[in-house]
Amino acid sequence: MDADFNESMNLTSMSEIENESTLKVIYSPTLSPLETYITLTTVDSSAETFVTTSPEPEASASSIASSCSDDTLYTSTPHSSPETRPSKMSSWPKVFVVPKFTYEAEFELHQKNTEFETNGTYFNPGPKLKGIILDSLAQELMKYTKYPKDYQCEEVAAALMKAHPCLGQLGSKTGFWGWKQSLKYKVQNYRTKLGLLGHPEIRVNSLKHKREGRGKAAAKIKKPRKTEVHYSPLHPKGETPESLKNERIALLSEVKKRDNAVVIKTKMEKTFSHR
Repeated sequence: MDADFNESMNLTSMSEIENESTLKVIYSPTLSPLETYITLTTVDSSAETFVTTSPEPEASASSIASSCSDDTLYTSTPHSSPETRPSKMSSWPKVFVVPKFTYEAEFELHQKNTEFETNGTYFNPGPKLKGIILDSLAQELMKYTKYPKDYQCEEVAAALMKAHPCLGQLGSKTGFWGWKQSLKYKVQNYRTKLGLLGHPEIRVNSLKHKREGRGKAAAKIKKPRKTEVHYSPLHPKGETPESLKNERIALLSEVKKRDNAVVIKTKMEKTFSHR
């Protein structure tokens, strides 16, 4: 990308690549070219060279990396690595997928499901197996929301019955009412553990932060709004409020540049928790 004209120019020599340049790799195994953008930053010559492209042009990227001189190596900026992205939760899925349990739990449930299909016998798991099931469901549920609503717990319990019919409960109108209630208590206990560890979204709702006269756990709970996925995200791994503040200041100058959407998006994601 030519810095003066903001246009892509044909590259004739690898020495023309400057620090934090942007390359447009045209990968054309067929008649239709596939364009991929790579953001490069200079690293120490003793380090390894990594150039990532999306979605398939590994060959062209590798040829570019191998063509670099020994005294100057380039590495791609990790736009989507877990270390640089904020800890975002996903929106509630249309169909909740029951996670895989431990091998012993899956083996025992498989046997009981076979017996249920043969004899129609329901299975009442012991405290250990029930705890494993509820722990896995609570951890999966926490990926979407720290404060699940009643219908969300009901959907999770229904998905559990669909995946493992042997866990159905006699005497219940829905067949999973007991699992729904147990899941609510498990989520509350799991939320308490996260609060003791200092999770920001749960800590802000603790009784210590309530006003005088509102000493109730359910009073003024701060939750995500309808347009938000989560309320109080964690900082990216290895980042501090001071470093994110510097990133935010650098972002103010980046938005003034033309054709700088990739860098702006990266800095916006990185500073999301700080902003």
